[in-house]
Amino acid sequence: MRKSNSEPLKEVLKQYLRAIGAERKMKEINLKRNWEYIVGRAFARYTESIYIKNETFYIKMKSPAAKHELLMIKSELVDRLNQEAGEELIKNIVIT
Repeated sequence: MRKSNSEPLKEVLKQYLRAIGAERKMKEINLKRNWEYIVGRAFARYTESIYIKNETFYIKMKSPAAKHELLMIKSELVDRLNQEAGEELIKNIVIT
């Protein structure tokens, strides 16, 4: 019998992404994809757009009331985003 020298595909992909420097970008994409899970359906419904640039999470809201509520929990939201990412990926949030 041959000895298997295999690793799970998930681990191989993680190593590859880390090697080419794309692991951080993948985490950013996952944060955007999981936005509804992070803030809940109500806030996600009033979100017009989100993007990440230079460790800042930009959120454009459709509703002034939803924007105000997010502004009130801004620091908690930074913590939630970083917890979801598994590292300190976001340092600031801009809500418009």
